[in-house]
Amino acid sequence: PDDLSVVGFDDTYASYLTPPLTSVEQPVLAIGRAATRLAMEALRGDDGAGRLRTERLATRLVVRGSTGPAPAVDGAEGR
Repeated sequence: PDDLSVVGFDDTYASYLTPPLTSVEQPVLAIGRAATRLAMEALRGDDGAGRLRTERLATRLVVRGSTGPAPAVDGAEGR
């Protein structure tokens, strides 16, 4: 974390690593429910004539020990 920050996605085993991995947590239960609901609508013909539907589900950043603050930038070097 002092020299390089690492972030994972899925949060599956992130807290068991050393250092614990900062990770984006997916709402897996909500994903499963939405997939089941959309599949059932398609089977019943309630899916709007087969149109592609998109749903956005919230994710959450779980900050742990694998990330640190960004280094300070001097003058014009970082511009």
